[in-house]
Amino acid sequence: MTKLTCVLVASSLMVLAPLTSIASSKSNPAAPGAAVYQKIADTILAANEAEEAVVRAILHAERDAAMAALERAASKTGTVEDMTTAGDRIGDFATEGGAAVEPIRNRLLQGGHHHNADDTGPEAVYDEGYVVLTRKLKQEALELAKRSAKCGSASKLDAAEVTAIRDAFNDLATRALATK
Repeated sequence: MTKLTCVLVASSLMVLAPLTSIASSKSNPAAPGAAVYQKIADTILAANEAEEAVVRAILHAERDAAMAALERAASKTGTVEDMTTAGDRIGDFATEGGAAVEPIRNRLLQGGHHHNADDTGPEAVYDEGYVVLTRKLKQEALELAKRSAKCGSASKLDAAEVTAIRDAFNDLATRALATK
């Protein structure tokens, strides 16, 4: 149980404790515990919604940074560095925040928090700890990040490849951010 959960449980118990004497006089002795448990469930579900909102904000920021780099690369003054930057940003999109978020995700997993119930085992839809991107979308994004990096390692930009990567990433990001 995390510190936040402990604090929330303790707070709920302090707020609801006076109600237990009222509820215990009724016919259902489990009601006070059920009421506290209901409040805890509400808090946990609200935290999951907040987590998803934060991850979606991270994805929007990474998408915007990647698209800006891809637009620069597609312009007449575009450079291979723009494609390298795009590849980095697409990679961070694929991993829902990259290296900055990974320790946070690991901490949540170590604490027993899985945002998606289907994020373990060989048939899992999500990689463990991922919130928005399915395994399939993550893999697509990682492939685009590799293509961007390869394009960025060339001596000269291939305009057709830059356009193809930009269009493919725009489509992928739109699909990923549209899912709920």
